[in-house]
Amino acid sequence: MPIVRSLWKPPFEKEELPHWLCPECHAGHLRLVEDSFKEKELLCSRNANSKDDIDYHKYSYSTIFECDNTRCNESFSSCGHLEVFITYDNFGLFEGKYRNDLRMGDVRLTPKYFHPSLDIFPIPSTCPESVAKEIKLSFQLFFCSPAASANHIRKSIENLLTDSGIERFSKKNQQDFISLDNRIKIYKSRNSSDAERERVENRVGEHMLAIKWIGNEGSHGELSRDDLLDAYDILEIILDELYVGHKKAVEDKVSEINKTKKPFSGAKSS
Repeated sequence: MPIVRSLWKPPFEKEELPHWLCPECHAGHLRLVEDSFKEKELLCSRNANSKDDIDYHKYSYSTIFECDNTRCNESFSSCGHLEVFITYDNFGLFEGKYRNDLRMGDVRLTPKYFHPSLDIFPIPSTCPESVAKEIKLSFQLFFCSPAASANHIRKSIENLLTDSGIERFSKKNQQDFISLDNRIKIYKSRNSSDAERERVENRVGEHMLAIKWIGNEGSHGELSRDDLLDAYDILEIILDELYVGHKKAVEDKVSEINKTKKPFSGAKSS
C-alpha cells in the first residue's frame, strides 16, 4: 500500500496533527499531551522581532505524545521547531489560536526527532534482523536528515543481498569489495530452477537498483522528503515480494478467477 504522504511531510498544523500509528501496539494513534508542550523563541527570531514589526516567529519545542490505546499508552518524546505565522482579518485584527506578546497566528510544527521512532511503513516479522535494523535506523533519521536516512535504506539493500547469498567481497580477494551495483547484477542474473522465482528476483533487482540511485543522491547531493518516501514505497514492495507474498497471492487469485470465470471460492470448489 502506498505511504500516505500527508503523514510525513511537515510542517504540520499544531491543532490538526497527523494520526501517526503507534509503532508499539499498531492499533492506537499518537496524541499530543498538551500540558507537556514547551517552547522557547529562537534568538534569531527574537532579534528580528526587536528590530522590525514582522509577522513571523520561530521557536524550539519539546513535547510528549501518548498512544491513545488504553491498553498501550506508550509515551513518545518529540522535539523540533515551531513557526507562528501572524494573520489578519479584513479589519487588520490578528487572527489565530496562538498568543505570544499579544500576537496571534497559525502554529506549524516541524518535528526533528521522535523517541521511540515512528514506523513509516510496517516491517514484516519475517524480515531478516540485519535488514530490519537498518530500516529502523532510517526511520529514526527520517525527520532530521533525509540524506542520512536514505543511506540506511541503501544499507538495508546491502544486507538483504547478503541474506540472499550474494557475496560482499570477491572470492579471489577478500579485500576486494563488490559494489552494490554489481551485487544487484549478480542477484538478477543468477539462474534458478524455479522460473517464477527467477522472475521475482529479476523484478526485485530492478527495485533495488532504483533504491541505489536514490541512495546515491543522498550521499552526493540534496534529497527531498518525497524522494525518501519513494524509496520507502519501493522498499515495502521488495519486502512484500520476498518475505510476505501478498502481491503474489493476489496475482494468483486474479489468474485463477480469469481462467475459471468464477469467484475464487467458486473456482476452488469446482
